[in-house]
Amino acid sequence: MSCLLGLLRAVAPEIEARLAPQVRGLFGGIVAGYLPQVWLFETDDGTVSIEVDRAGHVRAVAGALASPDVTIVTSHARLSAALATRRREAVPPGPLAVTAHTAKGRAALGMLRGRLGL
Repeated sequence: MSCLLGLLRAVAPEIEARLAPQVRGLFGGIVAGYLPQVWLFETDDGTVSIEVDRAGHVRAVAGALASPDVTIVTSHARLSAALATRRREAVPPGPLAVTAHTAKGRAALGMLRGRLGL
């Protein structure tokens, strides 16, 4: 898993900062309806997960959390480049399979996918 957990932990505060005002804002009830969420990242070097709770707090953990809303399967090189640079043009070509398992996962995918550089 090498650097992936650290890279996801570095991205987590940015996601949380973007979500926090929305969860507490005028439309907080709507946004909170899409939470909690679990995103699973599977690579040739291991599996890491991101979990967002109902309050919009984000944590990255090693391994697979149960009941993912989104699963992303790609190479370690591709995911680490995406997380490190967050620019699609800097990400090497390669396999990328993104599966939204739930409606709330599909909705969040549009918002977070660009933030992750995928």
